[in-house]
Amino acid sequence: MKTRTRNLIVWSSVFAAAFLLSLILFLARSGRTERYILFFPSEITQEWTGEPREIYFTRDREAALLALLKEIALGPIGLRLEPTVPKGTGIRSVLLRDGTVYIDFTSSIVLNQPTILLSFEQMLAGIRKSVLYNFPSVDKVVMYVEGSPTDTIALP
Repeated sequence: MKTRTRNLIVWSSVFAAAFLLSLILFLARSGRTERYILFFPSEITQEWTGEPREIYFTRDREAALLALLKEIALGPIGLRLEPTVPKGTGIRSVLLRDGTVYIDFTSSIVLNQPTILLSFEQMLAGIRKSVLYNFPSVDKVVMYVEGSPTDTIALP
């Protein structure tokens, strides 16, 4: 009986120690961030300039892409940089399939377009540059506005 009780205590202690170690490691990693480089046009030269951002880490690549796109929509922090997309641009959906990212924007990206200095094609190029730079496993970026392919969009 003593051996049985001793084994129960030993195994319970081993289990409790493993559980506590797992809990500590989980809590230590949950606030981790990942560094991304977002590209914004320079106010003076209009050349793409990289700006580092810390974004909360997630293993879900679609969620990470959505977070990156939201940061692009927020605009640059640097003083001499211009926004890539108009203020109020929303992201309807992001899908990652077989190395291709499909991004669907709200119509704000087209309707508010005169408020920034870039052409529509330059905006899309900037978004594509940020996505491809930060996600090397992505081969292609396909963008839509309210479900319509961007190459069929007639600007107002």
